[in-house]
Amino acid sequence: MAGSTIKHYRLKLALYKIKHSPTTMAGVAIVAIFVFLALFGEYIAPYPEDAYSIHIERKFLPPSLDHLFGTDAVGRDIFSRVILATRVSLGIGVGVVILSVLIGFPLGLLVGYIGGIWEAIVMRLTDIFLSIPSVVLAMLGWVSD
Repeated sequence: MAGSTIKHYRLKLALYKIKHSPTTMAGVAIVAIFVFLALFGEYIAPYPEDAYSIHIERKFLPPSLDHLFGTDAVGRDIFSRVILATRVSLGIGVGVVILSVLIGFPLGLLVGYIGGIWEAIVMRLTDIFLSIPSVVLAMLGWVSD
């Protein structure tokens, strides 16, 4: 019984700290907005049909009340495309996390159990990947397209 009350107290303390941390609450709000836009973006976007359509007569329009971020080279509403892109971005992020867990957890478990030279090899490979700045990796992905 005493262990249960200690766990309950720790949970209440953790929730209290989370609720009273402005940066944590700002992060929660940003993630909530992102998930909301990913789920309901096609209903919120002012021009959801502009995701794949071409309107040459509207190309390169400046920002206005009709097109909050303006239009691109083929006349698509940039604001609508940003809203609709949240679903793709969230899907990629969740996919990367799932793939990392599915590969990293069993590999780390196996190598940690085996130890020896295999542990050192996997750790050095991990160090190599972590030493490359993510911006450089992003640019390499952009160039390869």
